[in-house]
Amino acid sequence: MTSPPDPPFAALEAVIADFAEMVRRVAWRHRLVDADVDEVMQEVRIRLWRSHGTGVEGSEQIQRAPASYV
Repeated sequence: MTSPPDPPFAALEAVIADFAEMVRRVAWRHRLVDADVDEVMQEVRIRLWRSHGTGVEGSEQIQRAPASYV
C-alpha cells in the first residue's frame, strides 16, 4: 500500500505539470537536445523546491508560483 504524496511534493509536481510544456518549448527554441531539456526540467524542479521551502506553507507558495518565475 502506498501513502499519499506529501503536500509540498504534490504542489511541486502540479506546478511542473502546468509549466512543463512552456519550459520545453523555450528549450527547444534554443535548440537544446532532449537530454538537455530533461536537465532543464530537473533544474526548474530543484529551484522551485529550494526557493519555496517545504511543509504546508511551502506547498502553498509553490502553487502560487507565477509563470514568469518558472
